[in-house]
Formats: sequence, C-alpha cells, structure tokens
Amino acid sequence: MSRVLKPSPRPYVALGIVLGGLALIAILPIFAAGKPWQALQATGGMLVVYGAVCVALSRQRVVVESDSITFHELFKPTSRVFFRDISRSVPRILGETQHPLGLDIYADNAKKPALRLRLKSFRAADVAWLVSIPDLKVQK
Repeated sequence: MSRVLKPSPRPYVALGIVLGGLALIAILPIFAAGKPWQALQATGGMLVVYGAVCVALSRQRVVVESDSITFHELFKPTSRVFFRDISRSVPRILGETQHPLGLDIYADNAKKPALRLRLKSFRAADVAWLVSIPDLKVQK
C-alpha cells in the first residue's frame, strides 16, 4: 500500500486572487502616472513571487506506505516516521474540523513532534483519509 498525497488547486487560486488584487492596487497608480516600464517591472516581480510560492507548494508530498509516513518539501530534508514508533497524533484545527491545518505526529512518547504535516494545502478527501488511518493514533 503506497499512496501519495499532493496539494489541491485551492491554494493556487487563493494566492492568485490575493496577488492579482495587490498587483492591481500597486500597478494602476504607476501606469496612470505615465510610467509603463515601471508598471511592467512591478507586474514581473509579482509574477515571480507567485511562481516561487507555487513551486514551493507543488513540491509538498505526503507519502503513506504500509509501514511508514513520509513528508517531502522543496528545500527541507525528507522526514519519515514508522507506524510502529508512533505514540499519538494531534490534529491542529482552525475553523474546519474536517480539514485540519496540520497533524503533529509524536513518536516514542516524546514532547516534540517527530513529524509535522502541514495539511491545509491538500485535498479535503485526502486529509480525511489520512486522519482515518488507525496506525496514526489520531486523538480527537
């Protein structure tokens, strides 16, 4: 059993809307002042920021295998916890109880989490499946 969870399109759309609005607010006065080159530079800068954040989001992966769970990110080393080592998992909830912001997985009764999953950018159905895995020992 191996399943890979990937981010949903929701954060890309939300980020596009927010950065698009900020770009309009920043660029319209520059363009109205008769400086189209500076407006073009500002637009390019906003597109670079949007692209960088999208690349960082798209590189997140949660891989659930038969004996372990692994979290991949863009520039961070891969983190893995075996199911046999998990003592408990605590969801971090804000607003949506069915779709937690994250999941802190504790191993060997440690005080600090062995693995922190940021789940808000993932599909709600995938997160619900992940939280329902009995080997994670999720506390409700």
